[in-house]
Amino acid sequence: MANLIIIGKNKETKNLNEKEVHPEEAIEKLIFETKNILPDVFLLKRQLQTYSRDERIDLVGIDNENNILVIEIKDEMADESVIPQVMKYAGWVETHPDAIKSIWLEQKNKPEDFSFDWEKELSIKIMIIAPSFKPSVQKLINRITYPVELIEFKKFTNGQNDYVFLNKVL
Repeated sequence: MANLIIIGKNKETKNLNEKEVHPEEAIEKLIFETKNILPDVFLLKRQLQTYSRDERIDLVGIDNENNILVIEIKDEMADESVIPQVMKYAGWVETHPDAIKSIWLEQKNKPEDFSFDWEKELSIKIMIIAPSFKPSVQKLINRITYPVELIEFKKFTNGQNDYVFLNKVL
C-alpha cells in the first residue's frame, strides 16, 4: 500500500493512506460519475452488453481524437487474461459502431465543447485501468494493433476527502 504525503507551505505534512477499492464496479461508478476524472473523454455508458449477457464492457466513451474508447477496469493487479477480454470487446465495437452512435444520440447532456465526427473513419482505443499491471501485460499490449493505454488507479483518503491518482503507464 502506498502513502501520499502532502507537504504544506509551512512544512506541515498530511499523510494520506491508500484505500483499496473493491469491487470493480465501485471504481467504474466513481470514474463514470465523476466528470473530468478522465480528461478529454466523454463517457457514454457503463456495462454495455456485447455478445452475451455475461460479456459487458465496463465503460464506453469517445474522445476528441475521434476514438471510441473501450475501458476495462480491474480492482486487482491486471494480468495477461485482460488481453483477450479487451480484444473481444474491441472487436465487438468495431463491428457494431451504430450501437455506440445510438448511445451518443440518446445522451441528454452532451458537452458543448466536445466534437465527434461520426462521418469520419472511427478508431477504437483500449484503456485498461487497474491498481497495477504485471510486466507481461505491457509486453503483450505491444502486439495489439489497437492503440492501448494502461492507467494505474489509486485512491487515497484523509478521512474527509478522497484523492484519486491516475498514472498513465503506457
